[in-house]
Amino acid sequence: MLIKKNQGFTLIELMIVVAIVAIVAAIAYPSYTNYIKRTKRIEIQSYLMELSHKLESYKLVNRNYKGASISVIGGNAVFPNANTQTYDITLTDSSNKVLGSGTEDGKTWQLVATPAGGQIGDGAISLTNTNQKCWYKNTDNATGTCLSWTDK
Repeated sequence: MLIKKNQGFTLIELMIVVAIVAIVAAIAYPSYTNYIKRTKRIEIQSYLMELSHKLESYKLVNRNYKGASISVIGGNAVFPNANTQTYDITLTDSSNKVLGSGTEDGKTWQLVATPAGGQIGDGAISLTNTNQKCWYKNTDNATGTCLSWTDK
């Protein structure tokens, strides 16, 4: 009769596996969080483009941008409007007067998406009526060096 020995993993083998998993996680997690931030940045860029199209439609009807606001053109000042907020959006003219306030010039506009929640520290995103697309990397208040939307 054959006697079967209990076979299993030793404590050393389990500790080696745990160490390997920890090393892989330590390498992968920062890459994953950067990927999530880039994805959310691309989503807001797309939404700003959508709002810019709505602003141009508004101008066609009203002959200028005077009286336009994010809510008037059918947008939301918080992005995304469901789920966890990642950006606050403001609409101003070239002199930083809020569109829709009655004091704006009605000739220009600038959309600025300010990071919120998990996006804080990633940098503000802006788009103007002249199609200037800026990403203020690591600066959440839309000041400083204007980098292209395609920069990493």
